[in-house]
Amino acid sequence: MKHYVAFDGGGSKIAAILYDENLRLVSYALGSSMNTSSTSHEQVEKNSEEVCAKLLDGTGVTEVECCYGVFPRILSDALAHTVRLNRLDDRGGEGLVGFLAAGIKGDNAIMTLSGTGSVIFYNHDGRGDEAGGYGSVVYDEGSGYHMGRMAFAAAIKDFEQRGPKTLISEELCKKMNASDVGEAAYKIYNVEGKSPIAVVASCAVCVGEAARRGDEIAAGLLRECGVNLAEQTLGVIRRRKAPIDVPVVLAGGHFKNDRRISDALKEHIEKNDPGRKIIVPYFEPIVGAVLVKLIAEEDRTPTAEEWEFMKKEYHDFRFVIKE
Repeated sequence: MKHYVAFDGGGSKIAAILYDENLRLVSYALGSSMNTSSTSHEQVEKNSEEVCAKLLDGTGVTEVECCYGVFPRILSDALAHTVRLNRLDDRGGEGLVGFLAAGIKGDNAIMTLSGTGSVIFYNHDGRGDEAGGYGSVVYDEGSGYHMGRMAFAAAIKDFEQRGPKTLISEELCKKMNASDVGEAAYKIYNVEGKSPIAVVASCAVCVGEAARRGDEIAAGLLRECGVNLAEQTLGVIRRRKAPIDVPVVLAGGHFKNDRRISDALKEHIEKNDPGRKIIVPYFEPIVGAVLVKLIAEEDRTPTAEEWEFMKKEYHDFRFVIKE
């Protein structure tokens, strides 16, 4: 029986799945950031070794036929030091992985990705275009990191009594195990194994929690995020004259923070580009990475029967948006 590994690495975490030639799940592991632009090389190396060890622990697997998905070389090197690794295949990157998680090949589709960072991909006619993705140093509107920064901005104004009261302050203190917002802000620089950027991005969830408790400032930030992502998407559509039958696929963990983000995006796109189909993926991107095997070996997406099998086998990996 041959075995395969799928990786989905990002600015905040790395997900890994070990599976067999019939796409059956063998093991799953979760680790910390793989982004060398925001996390030190030494820390990424340590994170890589840890996630590979967790993934293979107790499986008895000593040889991996191929590694698929989204991963830096440092991660595949760590895997190769743990088992015999025969091949690497990182075709398509985040785009292909995200499209497959939604059940489409994505040859002619747009992806609006909002995770730690944000970017818009447009695959068409054998080529790709994108918008955003400029990184946290320049500008990353619509991302989890940007939302985390806006959360701290609102909370700091509340804390310093130069802005309105907001439940975001309470949620940030809870998240960072801090007595007040000032302490919470300073703690982002001292979280072991995580860069400050990854920590700030992880605080985006505080906005969703506050909004669900009735905080209007939080709700406004979520809606603003959705509109920002919609504007970036519409910009790609306008510049590349994307036909109306080209769908938009949502991807990235930040969309799961709260439904207000995707609702605002859908509403804004429908208002400005009526009839455009918007697809919420069925699975987390890591399952899309598993399915890259079908593209690599047979240049196809799952059959209806295989898709039903995947829904049962990977039922714990649904892409679920919080209400």
